[in-house]
Amino acid sequence: MVNPFFSIVIPVYNIESYIAECADTILKQSFGSFELILVDDGSRDGSLEVCNSIKNSDDRVKVIHQKNGGAASARNKGLDNALGEYVIFVDGDDKYGDLDAFKKIHSRVTNSNYDVVSFNRNFIHGDGKTVEADDYRKESGSETDIYDLVKDMLQNDCLYSAPWVFAIKREFLKNNNLYFSLNMSVDDVDWVIRILDCHPKIYNMSDVLYTYRVGREGSITRSVNYESQIKYFNMLNYCISYKYRDEKFKQLILNYIAYQYVIFISWNQLIDDKAKKKELLTKETELKYLLKYDLMRQTRLAHKVSNIIGFRLTEKLLGIKLKRMISN
Repeated sequence: MVNPFFSIVIPVYNIESYIAECADTILKQSFGSFELILVDDGSRDGSLEVCNSIKNSDDRVKVIHQKNGGAASARNKGLDNALGEYVIFVDGDDKYGDLDAFKKIHSRVTNSNYDVVSFNRNFIHGDGKTVEADDYRKESGSETDIYDLVKDMLQNDCLYSAPWVFAIKREFLKNNNLYFSLNMSVDDVDWVIRILDCHPKIYNMSDVLYTYRVGREGSITRSVNYESQIKYFNMLNYCISYKYRDEKFKQLILNYIAYQYVIFISWNQLIDDKAKKKELLTKETELKYLLKYDLMRQTRLAHKVSNIIGFRLTEKLLGIKLKRMISN
């Protein structure tokens, strides 16, 4: 039997209301050479039953059940069981807005040797309204210089950490041991950094293929807490101390880590416990130097505002902005 071209890996945990719609936008793709791997991560609702029903409707579907270990563990399990030439990770509460998505990705990699292909996404809110993003990648490839490409993505605020905007060669992932880190609250940030540090051949598509669901109950913006923020802080330190292949690339990636630091500051403002919040604010100060790495717009703005009104007031403003975003 010929192996599929794509392996689509979906970690599934308590998303019985969404997984069928997500899978439907995959199984109806015009390009059919793929396998869909649903990894049930110990769901407590009816997700596993829905997955089995999807499997029974299409022989391209595999269902794997494991004890709850988190999304990173489920993605790793899917990668270990994948057979496709390229792997695409999908969140089970999202969907593809373009039923030609796989066809378009396939056309970009045919007769090429790209390790990584990225594409754009838009957003769907709880009311069903789809909203376009303001940070779309433009069509570009890394035939010239990986440094220039990454710098361009940073300056245009389109270096995304989400795993679901990439199609990546399975061989590239396996050969470079590019599994998702366990016990990190944001396991995809360091994953993307480690991918880029391998200096892959990248192609950025301008097409909007993926639709991300905003504000679902249980999503990270609705479940931020002290423990998750400590893990976030540890992730930032891990990325800073990571042994990069060369100093030039590290200095470039520090701009991306600085952007993640601004997100860390914003989320700290959601912590209500005063003692725990004070501890987090102390940790913020340890990494305040990151603001000087301001190639990305949000970091540059935070850096400028901090120089004018001070760091503590800037923290509060970032928190207010985040709360408004969540309430909308």
